[in-house]
Amino acid sequence: MTQSTMLCGNCSATNRTTAKFCTECGSSLKATPTLLKQRYRILTAIGQGGFGAIYQAEDTHFPNHPKRAVKEMLMQSRDPHEQQQAIEAFKQEALLLAGLMHPNLPRIYEYFEEAGRWYLVMDYINGETLEDRAQASSGNKLPFQRALHFAIQLCTVLDYLHNQQPPIIFRDLKPDNIMVTSDDHLYLIDFGIARLFKPGQAKDTSAFGSPGYAAPEQYGKAQTTERADIYSLGATLHRLLSGSDPSDNPFHFSPLDLTQEAPAGPTCADLIGQMVAMDVQKRPPSMREIKQNLQHLAQQPVVSGPLSSRLGLPEKNTFTPYTATDMPDAPPIQYSATSSQTSVDGYLNESKALVDQKRYQEALALCGRALELYPSACLLYVNKAAALNGLARYQEALVACNQALQHDSQNALAHYNASNALCELGNFQQALSACEQAIRLDPTFPLTYTNKSWALIELGRYQEALNACNQALQLNPNSAMAHHNASVALIKMGRYQLALQACEQALRLDPSHAKARTNQNFLRQKLRG
Repeated sequence: MTQSTMLCGNCSATNRTTAKFCTECGSSLKATPTLLKQRYRILTAIGQGGFGAIYQAEDTHFPNHPKRAVKEMLMQSRDPHEQQQAIEAFKQEALLLAGLMHPNLPRIYEYFEEAGRWYLVMDYINGETLEDRAQASSGNKLPFQRALHFAIQLCTVLDYLHNQQPPIIFRDLKPDNIMVTSDDHLYLIDFGIARLFKPGQAKDTSAFGSPGYAAPEQYGKAQTTERADIYSLGATLHRLLSGSDPSDNPFHFSPLDLTQEAPAGPTCADLIGQMVAMDVQKRPPSMREIKQNLQHLAQQPVVSGPLSSRLGLPEKNTFTPYTATDMPDAPPIQYSATSSQTSVDGYLNESKALVDQKRYQEALALCGRALELYPSACLLYVNKAAALNGLARYQEALVACNQALQHDSQNALAHYNASNALCELGNFQQALSACEQAIRLDPTFPLTYTNKSWALIELGRYQEALNACNQALQLNPNSAMAHHNASVALIKMGRYQLALQACEQALRLDPSHAKARTNQNFLRQKLRG
């Protein structure tokens, strides 16, 4: 049935299809149907950029699945040649995303043309841009550790793009093109000007990029390589730490004074200076090397923050947790045998969602079916291990972890799940080794430190266990389990008053935590006696 209304691309107001101007904002209306391809129901306009408008939509074929984002290409030129160039760029974005699978990239479902317009359907990211996050923070900038946390994720996804064959250069990295969810997981968006690196080509055919963030070679002097993205990452990190907009004075970056935030501050400032060097050859050679340096900086002690002082531990900054594979919050999945997964990432996302909802048996069954189609998918084995851990089938979980590591020995989540199974099986020395390996690969995942503290308590290494709890709370101050483990270690050390404070904090976060309640009663009697 023909829809009788359309949405304004400027303010999202609903208008009659016969209207020429928006009744709310007065903008000229270019009708976007409220039902595309007889399938995607447009709900609201959520953004507009130089290349197109973005809408939130519902997939009417799968109404219980998460919302989708629909990107509409706007024809801003009447010149036929320029219109064709825009269409080709839009198709390039679709084809680029269709061939990629990474937890920091939105998933593409399809692209199509309707009524002379092109549309791209992808994951809807429930969050805000990194620029909005920074502007909402004190001083228009982010705390040192939070900025490093985001930069490490960006290194991970950019390294993935750069290692495609041929390499993919993003070319427009800036805080406005980075979406951040409520749990600090980020996504790269807007691949409209990404390009494939062509060896032997002298320079790019067109100069694209955002002033202040784009490398000098993007202005037609040379072909953009991976080091153009390194420059943009340096400019982005400088903006997050300084609060200054690099577009105000392109190619000039004020000195960063980070000594008040971290002993590692000068080292970080030096690294950023190298990343934004005008001479391409003076920049670090790869995202992988930058990530290693940032991970090392993130592990350095940071001064300030009252949290750990309550546990008698060294004080550190605190920020919210993340996992490398977390997806945005979504409605419960109504999984059935007829549910459609068109690629391995579809199985990955659904099995991960089922694990998160503690529907372990369903997740396990889905992983089994998916592995028949994709027997080399490391993350499917990781999700299988998580489901088996949830079902208390720890020995089988270890087997799944080993299978994951056979395909990717550097997968931190596989080592983490192995540590969880080993702790439950009582193999605490092996669990500790698995934790150390996971931390080496990803030092920003709080649950690994919680498992490490568990193993260290069982091994009688209580001060080290407290340090591990502190590291977990540094990453996630709302971890009831980390506070509980701290209380156990403090009880073992005879520090009952501090242990009681840790117990009470655990119970404030999780009133149903039975072990913390038992320890609280014990400690109250002990302190009264």
